[in-house]
Amino acid sequence: QSLRQCLGSDDLLARWAGEEFIVAFPRSRLPEALARLEAAAESLHYGREELNIRSLSFSAGVTAVSADEALDFVLLRVDQLLYQAKRRGRGHLQHVFERVDDQRPRLLMAEDDPTMAALLFRDLADDFDVHHEARGDLAIAAATETFFDLVLLDYQMPGKNGLEVLRALRQRPEYHDRPILLLTNVGSDAAVEAAFEAGADDYINKPHSRRALLARLSRHMGRATQPSRLTDPPSIGAIETEITSLFCDICGFTRLSASMSPGELVTMISVYFPSVSEIVGRHGGRLEKYVGDALLAIWGERERGDAPLRALRAAVEIQQAIARLAQTNQPPIRVHIGLHSDSVAAGDSGKRSRNLSTSTGEIDLIERICNRAGPDEIVVTAAVVERLAGRSPWPLEADGKLEIEGKDLLIHRLRWGP
Repeated sequence: QSLRQCLGSDDLLARWAGEEFIVAFPRSRLPEALARLEAAAESLHYGREELNIRSLSFSAGVTAVSADEALDFVLLRVDQLLYQAKRRGRGHLQHVFERVDDQRPRLLMAEDDPTMAALLFRDLADDFDVHHEARGDLAIAAATETFFDLVLLDYQMPGKNGLEVLRALRQRPEYHDRPILLLTNVGSDAAVEAAFEAGADDYINKPHSRRALLARLSRHMGRATQPSRLTDPPSIGAIETEITSLFCDICGFTRLSASMSPGELVTMISVYFPSVSEIVGRHGGRLEKYVGDALLAIWGERERGDAPLRALRAAVEIQQAIARLAQTNQPPIRVHIGLHSDSVAAGDSGKRSRNLSTSTGEIDLIERICNRAGPDEIVVTAAVVERLAGRSPWPLEADGKLEIEGKDLLIHRLRWGP
């Protein structure tokens, strides 16, 4: 009932299995859907006397759906996201796949049958960090961007078949000695012979046995050369580069959402997130992820080295836009913003673009920096100030230290107002 109260008239809610539900937002973008679920989570967390509910929490996997996408693969993706959300503990909303910082080997699974892919994922997810692709060409692209400890390929799939993917990966030095196995229901000797000639380490017949599958994967992992997490793959160098992160959070969102009707909340969110997203993009930033009612954006270092300045200008413009929005929205929205610059390791695969991303620890860091700011305020770390090198159009005032994990971060407050 609490979930239903946060939905619009066009939204759908259905029981999936046991204590799991499927919620569909046919007219909402991802930020709006996340905001509604966040409101429902807050409502359940603090209890609902009228529903005789003391306190409950729920986790959710949330994904955007394209018009031409098969529903089976949508359900598979959201199931994987829900699995990641549950691994983080109670009460998490997961809308992007994250690299889990644990000891599980990374496994690339390419399978175009959603039912088979779902079975494989559930059989493997406890022991492996699984990444799934439904097409052979997308599997090659994924293996180019990220290094995997093992690869599991369907024999027949669109884009490129398993043999073509296998040959392409074996041409890459980092996959010369990696275990690559083929899944097949093609039982002919010719098919098996072709797989081994292409460089397969093994093949697994469909339907598979979980115990046999894990035993074979473990055996091949045991004979594999150095694990990928101990050394960088030969052709994907770790290049240190600079990024500037911006974390923008709505102040008192729980209290704000409680004072608004579901319709008012949806209207507010549908204006807020697109406005902020447009400003970030116009200043050359990239939205990394949504964290409840907050968002994280990053700027990579360009040739001019102006990422901190572009992020700073975006932060000020966001505050100015929110100030204008507050004049028409009741109760008014107020946000606080934190900026931080740091060096990160980016994968260089020979392409012009680099794979810049933020880990869970980095997100926690920038969120704590943001929380140092009050409503309508912008705070930046000394690392940002140093990289600005006096180019800030607005005055920056030292505002003490923030202790994080035994280290002191110097904080500056930006005076952006009139």
